[in-house]
Amino acid sequence: MAEGIIRYSEDHSSSVPLFIRLCGTMEEKGNQMLKEAGFPVFDDLDEAIKKAADSKRGGHDNGHSH
Repeated sequence: MAEGIIRYSEDHSSSVPLFIRLCGTMEEKGNQMLKEAGFPVFDDLDEAIKKAADSKRGGHDNGHSH
């Protein structure tokens, strides 16, 4: 999953911020890959939702745009 997100962002320009929370098999490795690629990664779904809502309201932390 993480490899696909990274590869897609490299191949497609987007102004849409991403707020990523992974869970499941190889979660730790995927999170590390995404962090190294510069994506905001959240351990808690509620935190990711709050950051996305803040971004929509014009908050300063608006995720990652490629």
